[in-house]
Amino acid sequence: MLLRMSKPRLTDIIGNLVVVDKKRGFWGKETKLLKRLIEKYPNLDFWQKIKFSDKLSSLAQLYAYPFDEVLRQRYRDFHMIFPEDQEVTLSKRKHGKDKIKKPKIAAMYL
Repeated sequence: MLLRMSKPRLTDIIGNLVVVDKKRGFWGKETKLLKRLIEKYPNLDFWQKIKFSDKLSSLAQLYAYPFDEVLRQRYRDFHMIFPEDQEVTLSKRKHGKDKIKKPKIAAMYL
């Protein structure tokens, strides 16, 4: 059985990022801004998981410096794929001569 995740509600994403205001037109403005941001950064999983230390007063802040740079950096980091570590195989036989280092004696003890 294949489980499908439902499409996230935009109001939930807005509620996680912005301080909800009771002013008239708040939800319309913020929804329009979020849709424009989703066009620019289309991964909805990213929008569900992104958090800021303090909630924003409006999503319009994400279009201005420094938040636009922070958002661009976080989106790039979210999609970063790390290369797999290569397994190193060691031989059981020795190669080359052994090197023996003589300990250095401090000059004040001579």
